[in-house]
This record gives sequence, C-alpha cells and structure tokens, in this order.
Amino acid sequence: MKSILLLSLIVLIGLTGCVTSQIVSMEAEGLLPKQPIRIIDSSNTSGITIRGQISRSDRELASFSDNLPDGDTTSFSHFSYNVPRYQLNAEIEAILGNHFAFVAGASFGKVESKEYLGGHLGVVAFSISPTNTFRFDIGAKFQKIESEIVYTNTVNRWLQEDLVEVVKTNSKTNYTNLYAGVTLHGNKKDVFANVFFSYLLSYQTFFDYEGNIFTKGFKLMESVHSVSVGLFKNVNNFGRIILGARITHYSFDFGETSPFDMFLQYDFFL
Repeated sequence: MKSILLLSLIVLIGLTGCVTSQIVSMEAEGLLPKQPIRIIDSSNTSGITIRGQISRSDRELASFSDNLPDGDTTSFSHFSYNVPRYQLNAEIEAILGNHFAFVAGASFGKVESKEYLGGHLGVVAFSISPTNTFRFDIGAKFQKIESEIVYTNTVNRWLQEDLVEVVKTNSKTNYTNLYAGVTLHGNKKDVFANVFFSYLLSYQTFFDYEGNIFTKGFKLMESVHSVSVGLFKNVNNFGRIILGARITHYSFDFGETSPFDMFLQYDFFL
C-alpha cells in the first residue's frame, strides 16, 4: 500500500511539477516625491503659512534596464516610471508653539492626459536663531501609482518539457509611505537673499502584487533621496519668494537615476 502511494506521488509531481515566477518588465506612472521648501524665521513664527510651488522636471520618464545574469530569479529586465513634466505642490503649516508645527499638503501633476493627486501630513520640530533656522520634519505621504507588470510563470516538470506562461496585470493602487527631512537656512536681514538647504528621505511603493495560489507576490518599495538648494527673500507685506533646484535620486539593485528640476515657490502668511 505504501509503495502504491509513493508511486502515485511521484507521478503527480512529474505531471504537474512546481511553479516559479519571474518579473520580466514593469511600467508605472505617478508623481515624484516633491514637497515645498519649508522656511521658518521671525516673519512667520506664529499663525499659519501657506506655500505654493511649481516645478519643472528635466524628464518625463525614469527608466532602468538590467542585464540579468544566468539563473537570476530576483531581478527583472526593465522598469520605467513615467512622471509629470510639471508638478504643483501646495502646503499649509500651523505653528503650535515656539518649537513645533503641523503641516498638511497636496501635489498634482499630469502624465499625458492622466491626472495624479497625492498628499502628505506631518509634524515639525524647529529651532530659530538670529542667523539661521534648523527644522526636522516627519510624516506620511499618500500617492496613487498606476502600474503594468509582465511576468512569467514557469512550470518545471520532471517528466515533460517545462511550460512557460506570460502574464500581464494592471493595477491602480493608493500607497501610504513615510518621509523625513531636514532644512537649514539663513535668517540674516542685511543681505539681499538668504540661502537654504533641504534634504528629504521618503519611501515609495511602486507595486505590491499579492499573487495567488499559483503565483508568488511581487513588491517593489525603495527609499528616495531628494536634495534642494536655493535662495529665498522676504518681501514686506507681500510674503516670501523662493527659487531653487532639486535633484531626486532613485537607486535599485538593477539601476539608478536622478531626475532634476527647478522650482519657484511663493509663501504667504495668515
């Protein structure tokens, strides 16, 4: 009886085999993780600040290609991320005390004819001196990603030739990721304009496919580093004008890219 059961199991494995999955390519669309530059000085240490920023990127496509080594089952051959050429970023900040604040913002952009809207919520700790300001931001951002994944399912059969199935799946998913950033800027009143430096670390999920009974899931989430530098000038009874440049760095095991953009921002106070 045991011999019959063992033989039956061997025949079943030989006929059905095991299934391995491999991503071939992926294309995604969405916003770049941009946020307004956050300046706090003596002109806005109480009340509410409203910020509006428009940026222009040097590209509409962040593309990665990977030359896969033989037997690689962890990478995939191509990934492209379509992003808006122009992106609008807005934010409202409420000062909660001498060293803390709360921010809420939104971002908008179009990829061809498709509109994408994102948002973020965060808390702030800051310190102001007569010559400079240091602030630390932490929060969560919300973003919709539209993606198309092409992957293969390979059925490895012992007694027959392997079967390969090519599968394409599309998704529109809202993801929530964390971010943290620091900003350092001058506060001198005897200069034409002050300098700022801002660094933003954010995490971005590009896809999270759960799979099914036959296919394992796939997930791609990486950290994104953004550095901004520029000048700002306070204008009496008018607000604040900010002009700067930003580089956003994506790095994966299979490649990296660094979109660059210029931006103009206007702050006013309530």
